[in-house]
Amino acid sequence: MDDLLNTLQKAGSSKKSIRIPAEHKLKRWENSYFSQYIIGLVQILNNSKVDKERRQLAGLQAKNLVGGGKTKKSQDILTKRYFELSLKIRQHLRDTIAPVLGSDLSEARKTAALIVAKMAKIELPQNLWPELMPTCCFGKNKNLG
Repeated sequence: MDDLLNTLQKAGSSKKSIRIPAEHKLKRWENSYFSQYIIGLVQILNNSKVDKERRQLAGLQAKNLVGGGKTKKSQDILTKRYFELSLKIRQHLRDTIAPVLGSDLSEARKTAALIVAKMAKIELPQNLWPELMPTCCFGKNKNLG
């Protein structure tokens, strides 16, 4: 996880000589270790010990991996890749992202809500993630969002 955190920090650099190699490294992880990579990103978003900039960057990257398609064709590719994740990994993603909706950090809450929306757009039409609405309602009643 430290390597991912360091690479995210470098990917946010204004210096091209630092940012570009970091972005390439993140892309290699996405292509070679997608399930571990997206889980790692969501875990960083959920980690209150990580600075808010890296948490938000990790969350936005995770959102784009699920629902960042700019065209129907590119979104279809992302959706297909998402469903290639095992049910166990998808459940782990859901279980990891849901608590972030109650984070003390507003940026983390907002980013988590974007990820949840992208995941829900993919899963709900297929009658997956039935616990989403009760979780959201419970969170609202508990002032978690």
